[in-house]
Amino acid sequence: MSKLTDAKKAVLKTHGITCFDDIVDFDESQSLITFADGDTKRICDVYSRVMGYHRPTHAFNNGKKQEHKDRKVFVESKARCEAVSHD
Repeated sequence: MSKLTDAKKAVLKTHGITCFDDIVDFDESQSLITFADGDTKRICDVYSRVMGYHRPTHAFNNGKKQEHKDRKVFVESKARCEAVSHD
């Protein structure tokens, strides 16, 4: 059973973590989660440019989350450049 405070649970919920059964501790200053098996993981914020400024994706509303999920990734090596002839 988790011994996290309500404040730490609230922070974890903002990152989309809702199950606290295996979490033993959360070090908010380093964003480290410690699990019952001794494993540790670091929360990594992903930022995306939205309307001219950067926002963390975990703070997106449902519509923006779906839009972000549906985005296509541009891969330069797959892009084709065709020469344009101006004859």
